[in-house]
Amino acid sequence: MATKAQRLERRAAGLCVQCGAAVEIGPKGPRSLCREHLDYANAKTTERLRAFVAAGGCVECGAPPARGEPRCATCRDRRRELGVTRYEARRREGRCTRCGAIGAAPDTHVCEVCAIRAREIWHARVALGLCGKCGEQAGDGASLCVAHGASAQSPPEPPPPTSRPRAPIDRKRHVPAPDSTDRNRTAEASLARAREIARARASGETLEQIGRRHGLTRERIRQILLGMRDQVAPPDLET
Repeated sequence: MATKAQRLERRAAGLCVQCGAAVEIGPKGPRSLCREHLDYANAKTTERLRAFVAAGGCVECGAPPARGEPRCATCRDRRRELGVTRYEARRREGRCTRCGAIGAAPDTHVCEVCAIRAREIWHARVALGLCGKCGEQAGDGASLCVAHGASAQSPPEPPPPTSRPRAPIDRKRHVPAPDSTDRNRTAEASLARAREIARARASGETLEQIGRRHGLTRERIRQILLGMRDQVAPPDLET
């Protein structure tokens, strides 16, 4: 266990405060924990929150929650006040109101990374039949729930991927067609994996976390999410 003086010295040097190892660079600068200790802290936090939820308590302090909400009234009001204060401070400083990074767009007040992430989460939720804004159940063929269907607008479409020239096809070479059963089984497995990835992205997981679990790169996860988005009809704002 590192002492307080050691933690302060390591933080000033841009190292992990627990072990002194190299850390990743986040939107606000070097993180305070290395990847190993960061994953451990996140796992312990998740375990604690799940215990609170299983006991029917507030997800932050374990106290009885407010009716119909995951948090108690005290934690709810505190998080709401903290969120408003942080949002206004970041907006005044020209930072991204979501992650705090420098270089936010003047019209949306978010950085490019958060804008892309928000669009991916939107399309992942819509692909599952959920409201793209809040994640609640949406109507048949709609991308918004009843609460957001009247006023919310669809996020802007991401730029189309850059097309690459295809290699010439050798039509003289005979390739036997795959068996229809195997083809259907492969298609079902791919669709199930794509839906699982869409659910994970809709819940807020990053591309790196999803890719690590499925053994894929971030770019491959992004391509799968784009494929799921192409199967979804444009948002119906009149619903």
